[in-house]
Amino acid sequence: MSARKSLRGAINAHCKSCIYDREAAGTWLAQVTLCSVHKCELWDVRPTTDTIPESVIEYYGVSRSELSRLRLKSGLYGGISDQTGSVESRTKGAT
Repeated sequence: MSARKSLRGAINAHCKSCIYDREAAGTWLAQVTLCSVHKCELWDVRPTTDTIPESVIEYYGVSRSELSRLRLKSGLYGGISDQTGSVESRTKGAT
């Protein structure tokens, strides 16, 4: 019997194999969260994290305006806090 991979698992594996560089700063999830390949068919459903250390953001040279463009799933599932500039989940900053 073969193991069946979930759709979420397949998307996560694809994104990790596409962008993750173990020699670069940040976990694979932080690197995928900062992915800027908006034309990718999976970009809107890519795995993301709620926290990215400032050192990782600085490593990639991501500006506040770029962080704004990387709003996670157009604010539906998360986004960048206008107050702090940090990545927040929808439930964390939701009102």
